[in-house]
Amino acid sequence: EYGGGTSPSPYAGSCMIATDRDSTYEYYANGSAISPTIDMSICDGSTVYLEWYMWREIDSGYDYLYLDLYYNGSWHSGIRNYTGNSTTWTLYSVDVSDYMYDDFRIRFRFTADSLVNYRGAYIDNVTLTL
Repeated sequence: EYGGGTSPSPYAGSCMIATDRDSTYEYYANGSAISPTIDMSICDGSTVYLEWYMWREIDSGYDYLYLDLYYNGSWHSGIRNYTGNSTTWTLYSVDVSDYMYDDFRIRFRFTADSLVNYRGAYIDNVTLTL
């Protein structure tokens, strides 16, 4: 593992999604944070945004955080992907209006190789906004 250091404090409150709160992520790390099922059919016809704050220190071009969405009966991987560093809390927003199904789910998925490891990705304040 490379470097070290501590994870950032949560953007707000005392909880966040994290790859590893007390060190760098492991070689070949592969983990996911998955939401419960959300009935998006009640928002049909509305513009809906998935928003979250993210802080990341990821081996650029080799390790990734993916945003995957589940809708219409299956996972759709890599709706967005992130690599590299952004070591200030930054707001991200994705229009999810095209995914108005009654079985909608959100997955943040992290993968790493075996070369260099950093502090990882941290997600906070995930919301769906009309």
